[in-house]
Amino acid sequence: AGGTGTVVNSGTIQGAEGGVILSGGGEVTNDAGGTITSSSGNAVTMGAVGTVVNSGVIEASANNASAIALGASGMVSNAAGGSITSSGSGIFEAGGTLTLHNYGTITSSSWDAVEIKGVGAVINSGIIKGAENGISIYGGGGLINHSKGTITGSAADGVVMGVGGQVSNYGLIKGAGVGVSLTDGGYLSNRGGT
Repeated sequence: AGGTGTVVNSGTIQGAEGGVILSGGGEVTNDAGGTITSSSGNAVTMGAVGTVVNSGVIEASANNASAIALGASGMVSNAAGGSITSSGSGIFEAGGTLTLHNYGTITSSSWDAVEIKGVGAVINSGIIKGAENGISIYGGGGLINHSKGTITGSAADGVVMGVGGQVSNYGLIKGAGVGVSLTDGGYLSNRGGT
């Protein structure tokens, strides 16, 4: 109910309406070889502050669902070889602050790969690809895209950054519209990236 929860998975967790739901927040660790999936809801839902550490597969199939949905602040770490994929947002954060470290793959087949309504602190050394935007951070914050990092917005922008946010690019940021859109001021440093 109101307490935090802990889930450690090395097998398979499947659910039509959701894979894992922690209403009170907590921590989900999905090890290499682990799979968390949902056919009509979010694969992982955090109702409060939460942490998700993924080395396996987290996947949501429905258009309006996210692979990982956080209702408040939290942290997501996606390891090399880890896959976070959804028809909706790969990762959705409703408010607060989200810290994201990505070394694997985060994709969406119909929306933004990463959608952060609050403040974001994103470090990317992997692949982030959205059907619309690659990453949208509406509350500002910071993004570092390292030399091995690729961020793609297939139908819109590679990165949308609001409220004076900062983007440092050493890799590839690509959008069908623009590569990086600073919607409310901000700073872009392109240091050998594309």
